[in-house]
Amino acid sequence: MNYEEAKAKQKDLDDKYMELSRKLCDFPHEGLWGLPKEVVRLSTEYQEAKKQAGKAFQDLRNFNFWFIKNFRKEIKQERRNKG
Repeated sequence: MNYEEAKAKQKDLDDKYMELSRKLCDFPHEGLWGLPKEVVRLSTEYQEAKKQAGKAFQDLRNFNFWFIKNFRKEIKQERRNKG
């Protein structure tokens, strides 16, 4: 996998995580802290959405670790060229 392909995969993983994270925000929240109600937290729909968002976050996190490790020079060069 080259740098451009890796950036595209990173964007796909990020988009997937953001989509699943927004689904969690669609559940009703209450109180000062904005936490979901206990009835909502115990529902299978919420638990499944939370599980999927957690997996998507872990996938993105693992990919970013690999990406930065393998493309350090390219990332630095790209940042130099932008600024």
